[in-house]
Amino acid sequence: MITQREDYPHEPHQWALMTWKENWCFTGVDLSTGVGFVFHVSLRPQHGEGIFSVKLDGIVDGERVRIKSVERQPIGRNPSLFPEIASRRVQLSIQEPHRSYRLTYLGADGSLDVDFTGRFEPFDFADGALAPGPSTLGNIGRHVFPFHHYEQGLAFRASFTPRHGVSAGRTIVLNGFGNRDHSWGWRDDFGFQHHHWVCANFSDRFVQGSVMQEQSYDGVKYGGFVGRSAGNTAVLHVDTSNAYWGTANDCPLPTLDRPVTYRIRDANGSEHVISALLDRAVARNFLNARREDGTAVYEDCQMFCPFKDEVSGELGAGVLEVGKMLEHPEASLLTRRP
Repeated sequence: MITQREDYPHEPHQWALMTWKENWCFTGVDLSTGVGFVFHVSLRPQHGEGIFSVKLDGIVDGERVRIKSVERQPIGRNPSLFPEIASRRVQLSIQEPHRSYRLTYLGADGSLDVDFTGRFEPFDFADGALAPGPSTLGNIGRHVFPFHHYEQGLAFRASFTPRHGVSAGRTIVLNGFGNRDHSWGWRDDFGFQHHHWVCANFSDRFVQGSVMQEQSYDGVKYGGFVGRSAGNTAVLHVDTSNAYWGTANDCPLPTLDRPVTYRIRDANGSEHVISALLDRAVARNFLNARREDGTAVYEDCQMFCPFKDEVSGELGAGVLEVGKMLEHPEASLLTRRP
């Protein structure tokens, strides 16, 4: 029934103020060589573009090696009709769904060819626990990530050929562990307040813990899973009390160069005490989202490092990603990294 109130302006649904995106993220770290890398693809049909990012960092033969490529590719309005997931420099090939993937990069700073293999089955975050209480987005907003999202622990073999420096023209073989996520739906990068993304590969398992605070839900949400050959177990809670950086939105992230320990509790009642040894990180990549006027930045730092199971003493490898919002008149300048 129409009331007199309907004569006045209405509040749009939160999704109307968001961008629909489909993202793929593949990370890998070779601790023995000292290199970490990420491929990130973000398709944004509302804006008619795909953003293809490749970042590699490390020290080889005493010299820093890097790839730092961000490429914007025009796309159509329906990603499901695309013949391939590719730009001029990057290609993502799904060799066997849920099992094997090939990613390639060829640019002015070198080439990177990676073959990923799934270690265990992927985990759909929709199968995880719902946070208590309502979200303005409905039940999907009660999951740790308020959009469709799944992840998988991976192993990889890669070849990297720099174009510059002492290793120019030499093919460097990389081997190690990694992980992938694939997500799609409505999102607002500037609606995120802070997050932790723990991705730790060990010999017989992949331990994933996620923490998120964002605008659709009043509180902090938790999720993730422990992947093994016998199957996946959902994560219910992640204790972040050992994190030594704050969540206030008026200062940037500090230098993240000391270990941090997480206590990750799964649905079977097991507690996984996992430390990211950031003092031994081999690479750091930033995937920041910047407001056009420079007054807000969602800082997003990936650190490729050893992990330690504090109960068994076992060492693993992977990536810790942390992020937080910075709102400041000079936010863009304060978060510029070399």
